[in-house]
Amino acid sequence: MLDLYGCGGRFDIYSPGEIQRTVKSVEPGIYLVSYKWPYVVDNYGPNMELLLEGAEDNEKPRIWNQAMASAVPKYLEAKGIIPAECGDNGVSVIRNGETEGDGGWAEFRCN
Repeated sequence: MLDLYGCGGRFDIYSPGEIQRTVKSVEPGIYLVSYKWPYVVDNYGPNMELLLEGAEDNEKPRIWNQAMASAVPKYLEAKGIIPAECGDNGVSVIRNGETEGDGGWAEFRCN
């Protein structure tokens, strides 16, 4: 879990008061979520060791993308941050990637 300290206390990006800041609308019907990818894949994704075992290097990016596409909707649901516009239909990841410092992002839409 990421802990940051600022003026007057601890900031935890997974706390209920702060997690809403991680989902933003980028255009009508398309949203962007930021997260710590090790946390998301470890807690909501498949067993990556098993999936990557014996995989060719050129297959690994596809395997990671599929794992994150599976994990991100589960993460959004568990944290209660699926946009209200999506109703009970859930979301689908359009694309995802990594940023510095174990950061990750996913662009998604309502189903």
